[in-house]
Amino acid sequence: MSGDPVRAASSHPPVSSGNEPVEGLAVLRSPYLLVEDVAERLRCSTRKVHELTRTAAIPHRRLPGSRPCLFLETELQAWEAGAQLEVRELAGGGRVVRPKDAT
Repeated sequence: MSGDPVRAASSHPPVSSGNEPVEGLAVLRSPYLLVEDVAERLRCSTRKVHELTRTAAIPHRRLPGSRPCLFLETELQAWEAGAQLEVRELAGGGRVVRPKDAT
């Protein structure tokens, strides 16, 4: 074994994230994006995305009793196209912010 810790670490097989396809199994993909996905999409920081969710300025869902925010790509597209948002506060601290229906 070499004395270089970087070289020694790279000799180990990569750790699985659990999202890689498994041969013979169908991989289900969630329709929801996470804060990191939205930040990448909008080319901004995760802090900015958190601020947009805090002020209900971006479509998202926060389930009652949980902190993570979830985003639907179709709702983000409508918001980016200029759709107005409606806010629905849920019991237990949850919230749904989504584009208003065009009807």
